[in-house]
Amino acid sequence: MNNKKIQIIILILVILGAGFYFFNEFYNKQEQETFTVTLDEIAEFKVIRQDLTDEQIDKYKSEFEENVNEFMQSNEKFVFNALNRIGMIKKIMHDFNGAEKVWMYMIVHRPENSVVYFNLGNLYMEDLKDNEKAEKAFLLALENSANESANEQYYRGIVTFYTYSYPEKKQEIEKILFNALEMEQYENSQTLMALLATYYQNNNQKEKAVEYWEKVLEIDPNNEAVMGEIKRLE
Repeated sequence: MNNKKIQIIILILVILGAGFYFFNEFYNKQEQETFTVTLDEIAEFKVIRQDLTDEQIDKYKSEFEENVNEFMQSNEKFVFNALNRIGMIKKIMHDFNGAEKVWMYMIVHRPENSVVYFNLGNLYMEDLKDNEKAEKAFLLALENSANESANEQYYRGIVTFYTYSYPEKKQEIEKILFNALEMEQYENSQTLMALLATYYQNNNQKEKAVEYWEKVLEIDPNNEAVMGEIKRLE
């Protein structure tokens, strides 16, 4: 084989390897659409909501501008708390697409974070009404929080999502909560046991509901609300 053919083969392998690498980087980090966002878009204070007073708007605008200034003055153009609050204020102003872009920008810089995925999950569930994106975001929040200290809010969030927004997939609740209760940080979580008991209760599985309410009672024997649920089910 001559040198020219060898060079062509090497070039093809390099291109294929690079393509595979960037595909995996994109898939693992985002799994969602690619968003193009400029710094000007992040810094834009847009009021779409109609029920706020001028005083309320001015208050939010002042807070927004403070966070924008902190973010813009950073060398790497990334300050987690400032950006997250910018996204939250955009959501409050009903600039939902703007909030989405801010949080997607944050994910590019901090792909392993759980908070931003949880915020996106709530945005897709409550405001943009996109169940597929909401599910992906909530699941990634759970995945990224696996090594964090107990964070039951993520589980409450995804249970609420499957129960009220995506009931055709509510059977996923049982599996998710079972998996969580096998993790060391959640093995004695009253919150997760109560979520599982409520799931069984809502699906007419009384024996299982009582089983998990009793597990809660073992940890908190004076919980009158749980006693009442057990008595009602028996």
